[in-house]
Amino acid sequence: MVDRGHAVLMTSVLWRAEILDLDLTPSQKKKLDGAFDGLNVLELQIDSRIMDLAGEIRAFQEKSKKKDAIKFVSTPDAIHLASAIQYEATEFHTFDGKRQGRNSGGLLTMNGNVAGHRLKICSPRAIQLRIEDGMEGAPDAGSDD
Repeated sequence: MVDRGHAVLMTSVLWRAEILDLDLTPSQKKKLDGAFDGLNVLELQIDSRIMDLAGEIRAFQEKSKKKDAIKFVSTPDAIHLASAIQYEATEFHTFDGKRQGRNSGGLLTMNGNVAGHRLKICSPRAIQLRIEDGMEGAPDAGSDD
């Protein structure tokens, strides 16, 4: 949908610190950087409003009385969620909490209410791709990120 201009992909600039490029070849790194060059892909900057909201999200979840709610939201996850809220994303895509017995109570449990903010949190509906040398992307059906 993004490639066809039917959706805009937004991600916090924080992704750059989360991707460990120690194992990426120069070709893979170039492809990864190139993925953010499109008109329908936005890198969201982090500012004090986002950081304040990230703190609110973490505190809200720790106090949550909801039975299956995630209690501990990592700082990076809270920054991504706060960015989505601040920039008015319609959906937040994640695999966090999708697999039974693996990270149960993940971010997916926050669907609809993120510290009092309405945000749809769901799993992506597309196959996640890998960046590999000599390939545009091979399906990575086993990935959980």
